[in-house]
Formats: sequence, structure tokens, C-alpha cells
Amino acid sequence: MKHSSISNSESPIFSLLHWFIITDNITYLYTQKTIHDWEQCKLGSIYDFSKGKGLPLNSFTYSKDDPAIAYGHLYTKYSEVISEVYLSSNDQGVLSKDNDLLFPGSSTVPNGTAQANAITLNNIKLGGDIIIGRPKQNVLVSSIFMSYQINSQRQKLFPITVGTTITHMYGKDLSKIKFSITSYSEQEKISEFFKQLDNMITLHQEKLEHLNLIKQSLLQNMFT
Repeated sequence: MKHSSISNSESPIFSLLHWFIITDNITYLYTQKTIHDWEQCKLGSIYDFSKGKGLPLNSFTYSKDDPAIAYGHLYTKYSEVISEVYLSSNDQGVLSKDNDLLFPGSSTVPNGTAQANAITLNNIKLGGDIIIGRPKQNVLVSSIFMSYQINSQRQKLFPITVGTTITHMYGKDLSKIKFSITSYSEQEKISEFFKQLDNMITLHQEKLEHLNLIKQSLLQNMFT
């Protein structure tokens, strides 16, 4: 059995301690969290909120020539971290900045607005009804860290989603919701860990899809 920590802190007390325990090619995550260096902060004390503009869905094409995101793409095409955009639009939008935190302002999916996406790219056009959280000056925050945290506690956003058939959410309400913050270095470690875990999940999903294709091909050849 092999143990390896992702934290390089030499202190006997740190706010989050991660261990990988790898045995028989199965990876387990053990997390021990203490209250040291963590505090509850309103999103409005970390981010300035604004909105995207334009970019109707019929303006999009599958290309990377003029990368853009519509609000509906946030919950249908992307997960916690947006590091690549594969749709384009020639319409006008608000340009992203690396480390923005994005929220869909509208959704036809129940509680579909109760989620977040961190974007790691500059100059991606952001369409209307995207709520843009941009870190305040002199605030060190990893929006990847915040995205993982918010998506793990989506129920905190349920009370501020309004509507029935189509639900809406607003920056002024988001600004009042509290989430946990720790030191920037710890945020970075936590973000990197979960990004690596996502990469591992994607890799295994691709292998599973490939094996399913092989299975279907073998079944067809066997019984036809």
C-alpha cells in the first residue's frame, strides 16, 4: 500500500489534509478538514458581479474561430472548470478573464441556475444571461476552488432561484450567499487535486466507452 500527500506543508496543523491510498489499482480519497484558516465569506465580498450580453443560440457554430459561451451551455456542455471552448459566434459578447466565475442567470431545468463554472481563458465571449463573477481587486481567490465548492453545495443557491417553468438567478442575490475561504495556497492545492481527479474520471470514462464499443461489435459478429 502506498501513501502520498498532496500537501507540501511541514506544519503539523493545516486546514485540509489529503491522502491518496492506492491499492490494487483503486484510488481512495481521505479528507480531514479542520477549522484552522477557514472562514465564511459572502460572495459579494470576493466578487464583483456583472452580466454578459448578446449571443443568441442560432448564432453558434462548431468551431474555435470565435469562441463564445451562451448561458445554456454552462449547464449542458461544461463542468466545474472551463479550459477549452469549442463553439463560436460572430455576435457580440462580454469578454471573459481568466479566473472569472460564471453562473447561468436562467434555466429551463429545475434548479439549473444553481451551479457555477470557473473559466481559465481570456477573451471568450460571454452571452446574455450569464452572470459573471470577477474577483475584486486585491482579493486572492481561486475560482476553480470556488466552483468545486459551490457545485458541491448547490442547495445553498436553491432559495435564490425564482420562477417555475423558467428559473432565474441574479447577481445581487448571489452576492449575499456565504461560502468557505481558506488561504490562496491551500485553494490552489485543493483545486489541482480535484482537477487531477476529474482527469482520471474522464480517462476511465473514455476507456469504458471504448470497451462498450468493442463489446457491441463482438456481440454483433457473434450473433448475426
